[in-house]
Amino acid sequence: MEKYRTRTKKQLSFRLLKFFIFLFFICLTQNLFGQSYRNLRIKPVSSIGFTNTECEFVLEIPNMKSSRVRTTIQNLPEGIHLVSSQKEEILLNNQKSTRITYFFVFDKPGKYTIPPIPAFIGYYNYNIRFNSIEI
Repeated sequence: MEKYRTRTKKQLSFRLLKFFIFLFFICLTQNLFGQSYRNLRIKPVSSIGFTNTECEFVLEIPNMKSSRVRTTIQNLPEGIHLVSSQKEEILLNNQKSTRITYFFVFDKPGKYTIPPIPAFIGYYNYNIRFNSIEI
């Protein structure tokens, strides 16, 4: 009986070791390959906009097909309205990339910063921030 229990404990510890090594490699690949999209920003086409006219914001995601990108705008502050958005596939540096264009309307003049939006790019989730705009 003692030999059987010893063998089982060794097998269990070996399996646990393999599991932790697997988790380590998953975390490592997520940190190495996920870094390239953490610094993305949604930029206005013009730094100055006008009230009750469409202001255009652009997000360009290099080396990612449009079918592997999903973004959602959940909450907007009062006085900001999303009119429409457009997603298209473009070529950046001879590689397929994605460009998402957002059209907003602002009710009052002032300096606005839209809250970050959640984005699913490839296999990872990101919060992408907007640059501010003067209306």
